[in-house]
Order: sequence, then structure tokens, then C-alpha cells
Amino acid sequence: MSVAEVRAYRPEVYEPHLLQTWLEIADRQSAKDRILMPSMAAHFVPGRILELGAGVGQLSQLLIEMGKTVVPSDFAAFFVEHMRSRGLQAHQVDATNIAAAKLGQFENVFCQSITPFITTDYDVVESAYRSVFETLRPNGRLVLIHAMERRSKLPATIKKHIALCEAQGFVNVQVTRQQALPSALYERPMGPMAALIERLVAPTLGMRFYLTATRP
Repeated sequence: MSVAEVRAYRPEVYEPHLLQTWLEIADRQSAKDRILMPSMAAHFVPGRILELGAGVGQLSQLLIEMGKTVVPSDFAAFFVEHMRSRGLQAHQVDATNIAAAKLGQFENVFCQSITPFITTDYDVVESAYRSVFETLRPNGRLVLIHAMERRSKLPATIKKHIALCEAQGFVNVQVTRQQALPSALYERPMGPMAALIERLVAPTLGMRFYLTATRP
């Protein structure tokens, strides 16, 4: 990747006027999330979950409904304020320096899109993985939904993430595929059929990847 292709780390671009857009995105993805999240959540170990980049908090809320203890967080203050308005105990956290928020260690860390959606600056990505590693308790688990990338670039991107995780000391780094269909097809009345297709097809042909790793 050339310097010109590197997408800089600019979390400040998430501004308050985007809140309604992200609420609409969360609503469109709700049916899909309810089908996909249980299999992903099975990777968590017992204990608290810190969600980084929780945005409007829809995934934290879903995990709480599933019986998990979740601490949602985001870099953007307006997202944190919105989540608190929904009754979530949210905190402002920078994924590259989680310790600065003074929330202590967690048994699990969950997040979406460290890259390429946020940044393709791998120095920043490496800092985030290091910060996550330090935040996890021994035997703690990282579950990261990887942002969708052009299929031609995805294999190299995934390999880079695995290498970065292992370089920080993570073990049992694995990548799983999911989401066999576009988000809209998980809604009723297609929901049951979509769930069946997900179980049969997604592990091989799913368009979204998530990474799991353990701090030894």
C-alpha cells in the first residue's frame, strides 16, 4: 500500500450532525444483528465486555439483552451522550489509549472496524491492538468485527491483522466468516430462511469477517 493510499486516523470526523444517519444505519441492520450476534457472542469468556466504538450503542444493547455485562464506549462525546440518554453506562474512550479512561481491565473487548473503515494506517492499528491487549485480563478475549473491504484486498488485510495481533502477544488468533446475505434480507418475513442460509453458507462464503484472539 502506497503512502497516498493510507487512510489517516481521523476519529474527529464523526460529528454530531451524523447521529441521525448512524441511528438509521443501526435500524437497518437490527434484524441482521439479532441473527448474527449470538454465534459471535459465543466467543466471549465469562465477565465484563468493553465495547469500543459503540456508536449509538445498538450492539451493546443487544448483548445486554442476551445477558452480558457490557460497558459501551466511543471516542466521540456525542455518541457517549446519546448512549447515556438511552440508559447505557457509556464512557468516552480512545481505542489507542484505553488505559487513559481508567476503567480497569476487562475479560472481553469487542469492537468493529479498527480498519479499513476507520484507518489504514497500520501504526495506529498496531497501537489499538496493543492497547486492547493491555486492557484484557489474562485469558481475556478480543472479538473484532472486521470492516468490509474490497474482496481483492481482503485476504492481505486479514493476514496483516493476524500478524499484528500475534505481534502484540495474542494467541489463538482466528478469523470466521459470516453474513451470507445483504442486511435487508434478514428482516421478516425472510428472517427464518436467512438464518438457515447463514448457518449453511456463511462459514464458507460470508461477506463479513470477524477476528477472535486470546491474551494468554
